[in-house]
Amino acid sequence: MAQLKFTHVIDLRPSLLPVSVQFIVLDKGEVKARVDGASGKKLHTSNLLAADSTAAVFLQLVNDECEQLQPADICTLTGGIFAMETKGCILRAGRKGVLTKVGEFCMVSAEQPNLSTIPWELNKETNLYEPREALPSRTWHPPQLPQPA
Repeated sequence: MAQLKFTHVIDLRPSLLPVSVQFIVLDKGEVKARVDGASGKKLHTSNLLAADSTAAVFLQLVNDECEQLQPADICTLTGGIFAMETKGCILRAGRKGVLTKVGEFCMVSAEQPNLSTIPWELNKETNLYEPREALPSRTWHPPQLPQPA
């Protein structure tokens, strides 16, 4: 069986579908009731702050998913959607995505930058969304230790 390749949060773009991400839940918002504009069905939604070692993003949970995840849960999302919403970009499972809890507590995470709060614009040449500001590089090098004299 082939190993699934996860996308780093910093590499997510609204025009790339589907996405597979591994993350830790940092914070959970309250569950809110709303009516879906297309179907007219009543939905319960909750937004989570999810992060990996490179960046953070808001993850939207719907209905039964709202009660499944708590802060400090480590999860994988396969076949998910990272899409533009009215208030920014949101990561969600959608109809075909699979959200799975795989552990708790021990994962390196970065709260900044939060890809859901930065402005995005459509590049007319490539027809892909790109951040308006430069994102930090995800390449990390250990600090240089002083050499003994």
